[in-house]
Amino acid sequence: MGGPRGAGAPRGPQPVAKWWTFAASCAIQACAGLGYSFSVYAPAIKEKMGLNQVEIATVGSAVNLGGYFAIVSGAIYDATKDMPSAGPRLVISMGSLCCVCGYLGMWLMVSGRAKGGFAELLMLAVCAGNMGVWYDTTAIVTNVRNFPRSRGYVVGILKSFLGLSASIYTTVYTAAFAPDAVTFLLVLGLAPAAICSVLSLFVNYVPFVEACEMAHTPGSPAVGTERRFLYTYGLVAVIAGYQCLSALAEAHDAPSQSARAALAAGCLLLLCGVGAIPRGTGGLRAVYGHEHAAGDADEGLAPRTASGGGGGGGDDRDSAGGRAGGERAVSPRRRAARDASPAAARAGRERSRGGADHERLPLLMAAAGGAGGSAALDGPASAGGAPPPAAPHPSPPPSLAAGDPPAAPLPNLNTMDMARSFEAWCVFAQFCVGTGVALAMLNNMGQLVVALGGPRGGQVALVSLFSVANAAGRLVMGYWPEKALHGRGTPRPLFLAGVAAAMALVSLATAYASLAALYPMAVLMGLLFGSHWSLVPAICSDLFGLAHFGSNYTALQFAPAMGSYLLATRLTGALYDAAAAAHGDPRDCVGPDCFRAAFLVLAALALAGAAACAAAAARSRRVYAAIARHMREAEEAEARLSP
Repeated sequence: MGGPRGAGAPRGPQPVAKWWTFAASCAIQACAGLGYSFSVYAPAIKEKMGLNQVEIATVGSAVNLGGYFAIVSGAIYDATKDMPSAGPRLVISMGSLCCVCGYLGMWLMVSGRAKGGFAELLMLAVCAGNMGVWYDTTAIVTNVRNFPRSRGYVVGILKSFLGLSASIYTTVYTAAFAPDAVTFLLVLGLAPAAICSVLSLFVNYVPFVEACEMAHTPGSPAVGTERRFLYTYGLVAVIAGYQCLSALAEAHDAPSQSARAALAAGCLLLLCGVGAIPRGTGGLRAVYGHEHAAGDADEGLAPRTASGGGGGGGDDRDSAGGRAGGERAVSPRRRAARDASPAAARAGRERSRGGADHERLPLLMAAAGGAGGSAALDGPASAGGAPPPAAPHPSPPPSLAAGDPPAAPLPNLNTMDMARSFEAWCVFAQFCVGTGVALAMLNNMGQLVVALGGPRGGQVALVSLFSVANAAGRLVMGYWPEKALHGRGTPRPLFLAGVAAAMALVSLATAYASLAALYPMAVLMGLLFGSHWSLVPAICSDLFGLAHFGSNYTALQFAPAMGSYLLATRLTGALYDAAAAAHGDPRDCVGPDCFRAAFLVLAALALAGAAACAAAAARSRRVYAAIARHMREAEEAEARLSP
């Protein structure tokens, strides 16, 4: 199953195995998206607290604001990332504290057990919404660090479970509590915190490649890993399909209480399938295989240069040039472990052929035709003179063939450096616009149904369809871009540009949609909304590195917070009020033109976002060429280390 503990094997108790961490993180993410269930208990808050429509909408915006204010959780995670177990568990415990304080506080106020005004309610709503970002930050960052060459799969799956969380808890509500939404608030204040506190014991960072990740058949070093991810993809797809059918059945057939209980039990039974993810991986504790390849571990994210040395046997001189631009030196223990492996040394000597002493290429800001070529990733020739004879080398991915841009150094930027890059602002802009457009539909679904001639309360099935499609979009855009990157080196921002262009078309169609057409529009918008939540974290780790991933990823989450308020609330609300006034009713608008102006403006903004993402994709081609090359080299080196 794995070799003996080598020179780089950590001393002392081994951490919990990666797949156990991943399985626990899936279940944690199923508790992290409860902000999307606001519409379930919003009527009870409105009635018990005597709020008007504007006030209850403000409470919903407060929940969204808490759900997107993630910079603190990212900063704390990065500050404690050198504590592989205690760090993630501390961040999860902060999320559980927010959960208890927020939802339990709202329950106390709504049930009349505690007194408070509108301002106190808003603070509790922000706290309740904020619980999810602590869970999400821990799950995403820890597992991306554990599986650095499968980050697209990891993000897609974990974000899909988050997208399904509101649907899962809504199913529990309809089976056990409906119509008592006040008691449901009490459950939200206690159950997720208790579940995640227990699951946090299985969450940690594993600073090496486990034996179960190594090759089982020649030439396919990641076959076991990919199959486990595919199993989890299938599990999420089954749960999403089950929830979709359940929502449609509840909307059209009005099932009995016992039928609803059976549907909820089936959902929870399917969710237990995450327990099979780590099966056959060698037990609860991680079994050491070998050290991470340079570029996968946090210490190896900086670019390899002639002065700074290469991974696995190149020149590792600790010169000033080798640490320029914020590059972190490899620790002596990791260097010794890495160089102790003859296979790793051979891989380093093979990468070191070429011998030209190139200057470091600028990160991300470099022009597409900048000097340096692919040798920026290569170390110097062997100290003894000519390099050893080159071993047969597999053909590179098609995107790395002659005529394509040369590879750039692997990036490693902190948040301030990220904020100075053009690509970061392109991604930020589309993240803001994309989430704002989707939330403009979701948050106003009830009014949209009424405006198109539907009944009040007719949005329940549409919200469920949006939620399931949201999870499906996260799955698809986690898997497809990852396969394209491994196979052809395709830049992930290119997929984000396609999503933005599709969102412009869906927004345009929604502006002229009928009530019947609103159903496919809700599904498509949910797919595109979910796609952002898989693509943006993966793009962040690709373009800006893993060393500061927690802070960088959570800084980008200011974008959906802005989109939710500026586009979904202010812009859409103002244009809707103008249409309602034109119809002679300042409160409710009935007519196909009520939201038309809003969605036409949103379509134009989405089109601008598509252009920005296309520019980011063009400028980042060299970085993605480097990532694709690194993945190929790391897999080759891993194949040599495998039994």
